[in-house]
Amino acid sequence: MISGFTFVFNAIEGGYPVAEAIAAVRPFVGELVAVDMGSTDGTRVLLERLGCRVLDGPCWGEGAVEEAFAMEAECRGETVVHFQADEVYDRRLLEAVLGRLDAGARDLRVHRIQVEQNFQRVRWYPYPVHRVWRRGTVRPTHGAMTTDRDGEAETIPPEEGLLWDCAACFRGNWAARRRNQAAAWRHQRCLRVARHFAEPNEYTDEVAFLAEPQWAWTRSPLDLPDVLKPLVGMERYRPSL
Repeated sequence: MISGFTFVFNAIEGGYPVAEAIAAVRPFVGELVAVDMGSTDGTRVLLERLGCRVLDGPCWGEGAVEEAFAMEAECRGETVVHFQADEVYDRRLLEAVLGRLDAGARDLRVHRIQVEQNFQRVRWYPYPVHRVWRRGTVRPTHGAMTTDRDGEAETIPPEEGLLWDCAACFRGNWAARRRNQAAAWRHQRCLRVARHFAEPNEYTDEVAFLAEPQWAWTRSPLDLPDVLKPLVGMERYRPSL
């Protein structure tokens, strides 16, 4: 069995499209496991309505993300497909993931692309992220990203599908999201937001080079996965069931 796994704090308040992220993964996994980190905005109820097995995680704050990430050990499946609460898998990518797993792959990296400015700006990350693994073979690192198990992770080419990171799409949720993130990243992240997201907004000095022109361009929202298209034009995230 394959488990879908995520952890989240105040997705609705902070504008994390977790309902769409879960909807994208649901057809491909045998269970959905979500760690709720003390949400106060109805996120836990939303997760339950979406069919997740909801685990009580650590209270949101500095150091808690790594602890929540480690709760992937509670998944029942042999393989974990991890997604952060604002990451939406392209269907083609999940089909490629299943194909690689059927062929014997144990760990997979995927290419992530970030959408901003209400889905009008698209920005490549120049490196793949580790998101699929055999349970218990990875450990959390900075920001609960993951390291490869003994360097064996296989990378799925971007032309086979992308992981869409909706990090800064809803202008109306940004102030709450920034406040929430500061509680967990105050010593690691430099958070700033430009007016109307008219300038690149970077989360860490380590990825500041992503502001360079070759990593960003404008692209039609029609290129988005189908599950994200209804969100185009919304300034505030309002999940629908």
